[in-house]
Amino acid sequence: MVKEISVSNGQPVTLFPLIFIVIVSMIKDLAEDWKRKRSDNEENSKSVKVVKGGRLQTVKWESLRVGDVIKVNRFFLSCL
Repeated sequence: MVKEISVSNGQPVTLFPLIFIVIVSMIKDLAEDWKRKRSDNEENSKSVKVVKGGRLQTVKWESLRVGDVIKVNRFFLSCL
């Protein structure tokens, strides 16, 4: 932007391409975050069987807390 040392006579010619790249990057990141949030919500709404009070109860995955004992099915292990 300093006219004496600039090859573009002090005009900010790289400003608009830079703004374009930043905006495109922001839109891409927003789309990825939205997809990740939708995927997380879908995963967290699945049900799981938890041992509470000596009995199995079905709760949503998002309700799990550290220390909860869950029932793991053989089918689930074969998917890993």
